[in-house]
Amino acid sequence: MIIRAYQADSDYQHVRACAVALQDYERLIDPRMPGGESIADEYMSNIFKQCKQYTGRLFVAEQQQEICGYVTVYTRYVSNEIEDGPREFGYIGDLFVKSKFRDQGIGNQLLQYAEEHARREDVKEIMIGVMAANQAALKLYQKQGFVAYAMMLEKKL
Repeated sequence: MIIRAYQADSDYQHVRACAVALQDYERLIDPRMPGGESIADEYMSNIFKQCKQYTGRLFVAEQQQEICGYVTVYTRYVSNEIEDGPREFGYIGDLFVKSKFRDQGIGNQLLQYAEEHARREDVKEIMIGVMAANQAALKLYQKQGFVAYAMMLEKKL
């Protein structure tokens, strides 16, 4: 397995398919979310827009010439929340591994690769979001040293 920089000419459709699968997986957790295919092109456009805005990179994991996952990392991220102030930090926007490649350490390697890239870019702290019900992702992030920073709770009325 190798991790490499995204190549627009050959990787777009493969990463798009991963983004669809990611959204559909999260929709299983929260059915109120839109289906992956319905937002895929806008979602991909947003990834590239954020890469430009926040000095981001997209990296893919490839095994036997198949893209098996991807990670996005923004090295000059600034929150849109006024109360956060102008603090700049690293942010991992997406981390996804196709289901048939899970439990092989690929997610762990993608996360480490993103962190190494952030360190090379002189990032001092990095954040990642996770849905509370996504226990597999939460365990991976905690294993890699991430700790809770903020929590959003919801209540159905």
